Amino acid sequence: MERFDLRGFEILKLARLYQGYTQEDIARLYGVSRRRYQRWEKGHVPIPYDDLTSIVKDICKLDPMKIAEVSNV
Repeated sequence: MERFDLRGFEILKLARLYQGYTQEDIARLYGVSRRRYQRWEKGHVPIPYDDLTSIVKDICKLDPMKIAEVSNV
């Protein structure tokens, strides 16, 4: 089994794209500004682990540990 080493911002983007959301959608659903979300997703500022897991699990309905598998990276 191949191991994928993804960073938080990569997981965030893959989950969003897999579910067909825009950055604006995720920001609105999660309750943060679009600018803040964009900075997280681009890796300009680190996304806190709790925010990452909440967005991926609760909004995108995916398992953060298996995101590489569902996105065919």
